[in-house]
Amino acid sequence: MSLTAKRLHFVTRELIYKAVFLSSPRATICFARTLSQHPELASLVQYFEAGAGERHIDIHDISDPGTKPTLKTTIFTQEEIQKYFLPPLRRWHSVIPGVVKDLQSNQGAIWVSGTLSQLHGLTEVELQLGRSAQYLNRMIKWSSVEAKGELPFMSLVSLSLFANEDAGVDVKSILRLPSLEIFRSWSLRGSSLPNMVGDITSPLRYLGLFRPYMDEAEVVSLLRCCQELRQFDLQPILGMTPGVPWYHAKAVAQGISAGLYHCRQTLEVLTIDTWTTSTPAQPVDFTGYQHLTKLTLPATEAVKLADTRNPPARMALFPKPLKCLVLVMAQRGRTETLRSALLQYVTNQQLSPALRTLDVIWERSHTSKVPELREIEDACACRGIIFSSRLSDR
Repeated sequence: MSLTAKRLHFVTRELIYKAVFLSSPRATICFARTLSQHPELASLVQYFEAGAGERHIDIHDISDPGTKPTLKTTIFTQEEIQKYFLPPLRRWHSVIPGVVKDLQSNQGAIWVSGTLSQLHGLTEVELQLGRSAQYLNRMIKWSSVEAKGELPFMSLVSLSLFANEDAGVDVKSILRLPSLEIFRSWSLRGSSLPNMVGDITSPLRYLGLFRPYMDEAEVVSLLRCCQELRQFDLQPILGMTPGVPWYHAKAVAQGISAGLYHCRQTLEVLTIDTWTTSTPAQPVDFTGYQHLTKLTLPATEAVKLADTRNPPARMALFPKPLKCLVLVMAQRGRTETLRSALLQYVTNQQLSPALRTLDVIWERSHTSKVPELREIEDACACRGIIFSSRLSDR
């Protein structure tokens, strides 16, 4: 081709514009991948958005490679551009309405697996799973074992899965990916869970389980296989709906604390965002977690309530470095007793000496009103602690 640089730039922009709206996302990815390998055209790949078939991009707004594309229906922030636009194909994001619909009807499973299998340099993947879990499991299993040549997911650092409840995911193979440090999942149903310490060989640092279809025993068993976690997040399991507690959930925080004990030298953030129906026999002890700076747990396990006023309620044992404590409260049951016990501990300075933030999150109810906690707020202000009380986001 004998084109001037300006004409070549115009032609490639037109091609990219057309490629974004191709009916086959696989063809679009392959096209952008080819461009990214060309020394003169690699910068143009920033205008490619994976799966953006339903949004209209004005071609006149991307005449300059340094100009941000303008979508008529959406204005992107810089953070969103970095997340959705792939320069050059290091991230794969396919959690959009059109893709979700295709995957639920199993129409997109083949092109998803076919496309991902060609992108060997991916470091971050966000993927909506439907019945395509079997294809994903196969690719991950290939990448989690030693093999010659480039394989998909060999360089993967972050994996986020949005799964349907009927999608069985091979968690054991995922946690053997050689570079994986971050694993998040929503509505995860594990078809193969690690049950021994040696089952996890990934350098895993962050694990997030949001509404997993797993019971607390499976969660604890999974945690016992993790070695050097720095952060663990858990939201209600077994499809719990807002306002309905786990009818069988007892001492969840205590079990998770025991399951993570071998990570006590590395764990920095622990989030147990749920409510339980009973308090543990003994206060939960977190004193062994010497690097824990932020902790979220059910108020029913943070405060051990006595059956009578003597002996009084007892607070969980917190590590000295703890800077932020978040308590998840239910607007029912022994709310007044919990509030009184919390006020007592703040007033008597019996919390962590390094504590700077105390948050109380209330479950949403039909009233959707945050209970008054002015006395606790005043006591925190006197001790230099920032206090907040709000409704749950979920």
